[in-house]
Amino acid sequence: MISNASFAERIRVLSLRWCERVRSHNRTRQNFGLIGMMKDGKTKTVANVDLNSKCFAYVGDEQDTSTWMLPLFVNGDAQKSLNALKTSLHRFYSAKIPDCEKQRVFDTLRGAALALGIAVERRTFAPKNEATPPAEQAPTVPVEVKTKDPMIEAVIADADRRATELLRSLGLE
Repeated sequence: MISNASFAERIRVLSLRWCERVRSHNRTRQNFGLIGMMKDGKTKTVANVDLNSKCFAYVGDEQDTSTWMLPLFVNGDAQKSLNALKTSLHRFYSAKIPDCEKQRVFDTLRGAALALGIAVERRTFAPKNEATPPAEQAPTVPVEVKTKDPMIEAVIADADRRATELLRSLGLE
């Protein structure tokens, strides 16, 4: 089992590594594989910085920047990246994202937030128009009870006795 201190340390190390990668982007674009992307590809301005489609959690159409939503990071500025991620998490529910993509986009945002040390609860999204049919229940088959083992009966009785004692000591029985 991982202690809270070691877990917090791991998150801090991951956060520092991610921030260092963002900072190093100022020095070279090779870290993100973006050479030529900023020159030839489309960009969208967020926080006065031009971002390509790889900087967003959801890209509806690669050629239409109006479909790029929820920025994950801002090239060259760790603080702007953190603010953009927090804002994206806040705006997730109001963003016009197809139901079939919501789970993937939320998981992407959550993963980026966890890497930066931001606690985000796990959530699941089911497409609204594709409700899962109720599971068919198998017919119940009566189970034969074999002769009971006296050792098992003794353990169950002891567990019941201890549970009753605990409840009495807590004043709940």
